[in-house]
Amino acid sequence: MHFQEHHFRNLGRARDHLTETIISLQSATERMTGDDWIDATVLLNDITEDIGPRLARLRTSASQRFDELTRLNDFEDMRTGRMPFPDERLPTTEPPARPAPPTDLPPRLEAPNAKRGAALVAKHGGVEAAMMAYAPDSHEFDDIQAYRYVSTGKRPKGWIPPIV
Repeated sequence: MHFQEHHFRNLGRARDHLTETIISLQSATERMTGDDWIDATVLLNDITEDIGPRLARLRTSASQRFDELTRLNDFEDMRTGRMPFPDERLPTTEPPARPAPPTDLPPRLEAPNAKRGAALVAKHGGVEAAMMAYAPDSHEFDDIQAYRYVSTGKRPKGWIPPIV
């Protein structure tokens, strides 16, 4: 999305989520007993009597400000992000530089276990010979499997990559 979505839409989403929370909390309090019921009832009362109306007022005032902004000549520039909204916070840091254009080469994969596996394969003269030289539950065997995975792009059957 290339244009700035204004915050009253986010406040609308917050209102929807708050409504869902109220309904869930009402349903939960019907089944609660004791101290939990008291705490949940107090929380539900705070939400419905304080937070909900405050959120509604916030959204209404933001919507009214947005309606006023739509009447300005610069609104299209604000909507598309070429110009900030008057009440929008400006970035505190420079935006990150654009990423380099994609090349034909895949991104460099840093896999230290696959590098160790490549050294073991080179030492034993091949993948099969290297796999025969180590026990299946050894770190070396996992490194060789990691090398096979990185070099072929296919996970060996039954092999779960180790967490490095």
